[in-house]
Amino acid sequence: MVSAKRERCPHCGSIELINNIFIKEGEPVKVYVQCFKCRKFVARYTIDYYTSSKRYEAFLNRVSKRYFDSGRNVCKRVKAFDETIEEEFEQCKKLIKEREEEKKIEEIITKSEEGK
Repeated sequence: MVSAKRERCPHCGSIELINNIFIKEGEPVKVYVQCFKCRKFVARYTIDYYTSSKRYEAFLNRVSKRYFDSGRNVCKRVKAFDETIEEEFEQCKKLIKEREEEKKIEEIITKSEEGK
């Protein structure tokens, strides 16, 4: 199953949201999503892995915790990682434009986890 959806405020329907990052040592990083318009709580996520718009730096941070046998191998992995992020981002935007998922995010996640 492949689908895409924009997060919306359940109170006012806005897609203008703020990510408030909560970091506590020894616990997963939590993101508290708040509506920019009405300022109400929208959702909370825990982060397993984070990639910013600086994909190369994010990849190097991840790779630095592992051992690779050659610089060539690292270069290949960096390129593949970068291409994958960009491709998925474009696919997500295309899916939203063509047929944005109408189910609640909780329903999508539950169904996705059932397939594991």
